[in-house]
Amino acid sequence: MSTIRNSEFEIETNPWALKDDVESALFYRGAALSAWAQIESLLIELAFRASCDDAYRQIRGSYPYKLPNRLAYFRAVLDAPGPLSPYHALGRALIERWERAATMRHIMAHGRMRILSGPGPIATVTFVDIRPAGKGHGTMRETKLSLADMERGALKVTRFSRVLQRIIGRLDQGSLLPPLETES
Repeated sequence: MSTIRNSEFEIETNPWALKDDVESALFYRGAALSAWAQIESLLIELAFRASCDDAYRQIRGSYPYKLPNRLAYFRAVLDAPGPLSPYHALGRALIERWERAATMRHIMAHGRMRILSGPGPIATVTFVDIRPAGKGHGTMRETKLSLADMERGALKVTRFSRVLQRIIGRLDQGSLLPPLETES
């Protein structure tokens, strides 16, 4: 049984949150965010490397910097003839999977987290974020998850990250795209 004493890692002051619940929520959130960072950077790396390949240079004059534009560029790369043509369907499926989970990724990355321990093993984790709606307008969004929901979500996104890493490893074995120089 957990004590009611706060965790050293707790980011809110809540006397009703059990230490184990706080640390579990922080762990699942951290695992999910680490996996999302891995996924996003791998997709961006693929798009950037494609922009360095002669087959895809005509798609755009310069590499896009905003994430939605990068994903649109990567879609255009997948649609164009070139070394990634055989991976069109797989690449599109990866982008769609990323987009389906973008709201949860945003909530986990930018939402304020509150934890309320319940009876037995039940805790409610609430994420609160602001959704801008024009100048001077916005709404507060609350998303409630159980620790089990958070665990399932973290497992799902870490598996997605590992799948994407394996796919990119196979692409690299075939030397389909120019490598990037590594800077130390």
